[in-house]
Amino acid sequence: TAEPLPPGLLDDASRMSATPVADLVHVRDQVDLKEAMERANREQRPVAVAGGQLSMGAQSMVADGIVLDMTGYALVRYKPDREVLVAGAGARWREVLAEADRYGRSPSIAPCMADATVGGTLSANAYGWQVGKPPLSAGVRELLVMLADGAFWRCSREQNAELFSAVLGGFGLFAVIVEATLDTVANRACRIETELLP
Repeated sequence: TAEPLPPGLLDDASRMSATPVADLVHVRDQVDLKEAMERANREQRPVAVAGGQLSMGAQSMVADGIVLDMTGYALVRYKPDREVLVAGAGARWREVLAEADRYGRSPSIAPCMADATVGGTLSANAYGWQVGKPPLSAGVRELLVMLADGAFWRCSREQNAELFSAVLGGFGLFAVIVEATLDTVANRACRIETELLP
């Protein structure tokens, strides 16, 4: 286990990018988000967004800035009428998978890392583990995001489509992902076959 960092320093999972930050805000809800963004604007500080901090190379930190730790914003709920999951940006994929499974469903595309957060994975437009499937963004129906001015926007392929495209894979540069609405598919039993090759 790595040694704890001194106060005022933040690092990603690499433990190679220790960065001095002004504050780490533990976000639990939209009020926390709005207040943190208002403070950043008032103090003229840059903002970075962090989840599992698996996007290494200091993308989830900013020197002397305010870092939004989204892991406390981890709601996950299934909406049977639309067959979608709504997940907070800080929800881990293991939590998303467990909630979907309660209804015999799974996200239509899921990443291979169960500890990654929904917001972080979508910010990186990570690939899924399913062979022949497109990246994770193909399974996103809608996003709730917050812009730099503190305004909340809904975006999708039909509504605010340019923002939707910019945020997916945008590493938090265009907006903070707050919630994602994910397509689901019915679970099905699979059999794994392996073949050892020389």
